[in-house]
Amino acid sequence: MTYPWLTVTNHEKFAAHIGELMDAVTNADMYIVTEPLDQTENDNCRGKHHFSLFNLNYLSGVKLEDNPDKEKSAKLNRELILTKFDVNENVKIERIKGTDKYMLKKKTVAVDYLVDALYRRFKAREYEGIYFDFGQGEQFRCPNEDEIRNAIINAMEKSGIPDKELTEDNKKEIELYFNSFLPQGKKKRVFENIKGDIVPISTYKLERGSVRVGELERDSTAFMSESYEEEVDERTKALLKHLKETRKPKEQQTLSFFDSTGLLEKHNEYVRSFIEQDDRPPYIVNPSVFKTPQSTIIVSHHPEKEFVFRLLEHSLYLEAWIKSPDKGFYSIDYEYWKGGKDRIRRGFNPDFFVKINLDNYIALLKRKGMLEKLEELKGMQDGGCETLIRVVEIKSDEDDDEATPAKAEWAKAHFEAVNIKLLEPLPGNFDKKYQEDIKQFYTFDLLKPEGYGKWFKGLQEGRVK
Repeated sequence: MTYPWLTVTNHEKFAAHIGELMDAVTNADMYIVTEPLDQTENDNCRGKHHFSLFNLNYLSGVKLEDNPDKEKSAKLNRELILTKFDVNENVKIERIKGTDKYMLKKKTVAVDYLVDALYRRFKAREYEGIYFDFGQGEQFRCPNEDEIRNAIINAMEKSGIPDKELTEDNKKEIELYFNSFLPQGKKKRVFENIKGDIVPISTYKLERGSVRVGELERDSTAFMSESYEEEVDERTKALLKHLKETRKPKEQQTLSFFDSTGLLEKHNEYVRSFIEQDDRPPYIVNPSVFKTPQSTIIVSHHPEKEFVFRLLEHSLYLEAWIKSPDKGFYSIDYEYWKGGKDRIRRGFNPDFFVKINLDNYIALLKRKGMLEKLEELKGMQDGGCETLIRVVEIKSDEDDDEATPAKAEWAKAHFEAVNIKLLEPLPGNFDKKYQEDIKQFYTFDLLKPEGYGKWFKGLQEGRVK
């Protein structure tokens, strides 16, 4: 197989990005695949680790609630305050001979345009009882054009904004100010999820996934068992053969191909690199600790990679686990206010589902002398629980996504509802093959690497909440 040679002669900062694009083309058809394994009569087959999960079927509904914004409207700021923005943008263009400087200006908005747009909007809604206060008390009518213009001009003078220098950001400030005087209804519509029936999901239904081989030399990682030749598809086998033939010996590698994290060295009793003297994924795992029914575990970033290593390390406490795909399979709805003003409703798939057999777990804790939490676990058994399902969503230590807290809040509420539903005499109308798995209890944790130590220490001590 022959590929073209690429030489980057542009600025060095573009080299890495261009290299990625090159890999995307040359490795377009080179993928490692993951799929659910078949269950055979062979006790050593990892297909025996398949298990069932239960989700809730939600129905969409709408209800009316008292509108808190109605009370807030009486406390609105009655003065328009504008921010002075710099409208100039400096652009420096280098030429072959000499240097030219250009002065560009940001897009500005005319006062007359804003006045006309606001007046037309509010005049059309005057019958709703809009009230404004420009220092002369509330008036149950929309403001006229002069009042709107005076409010804007006065705010510009106080902020030192010259004429013809209102920016698009100022336009937003002005619109938010006038919109705040629109009448607020006494009630507001709230969309809600009405809890329906329990829905069973088998890990047999996990969809095929894949990772491009070029990604394995960046952030992604693939884990396969020692028996991979019996578990992966023919295309993946061919790719693995190609890797063995083409990857360079260790002395010819760049430093980026070494396991700088030390995870391989720390867990080398049960995990090794696919090619000797080469630390790049895929990694080969001893089947005795690889308790997942998936042919390959594919993770996309380092926090997930580290979590998988820790699951392998603590396999004695676990009966089975899966790495869930990013979409489909098991989705949980959540919503949050983006930027504090836009209501966003989405769904996400937790990263890991970890199954723990409660009988085996309690017996192991007894042997290890971890007796402090046994009463709590036995209490769960007395309540009819046979299996713990530990659900985990992984984030990086640097994660600051404003949606993350909402995911944690909604997921915890979801699994609390699932636990309650599973305790009902007839939680759902589904196939009898799922009935024996229904005695489950779910927990949810949103974890960052800084919290891994505490989570796994809790696993060793019998703490599940």
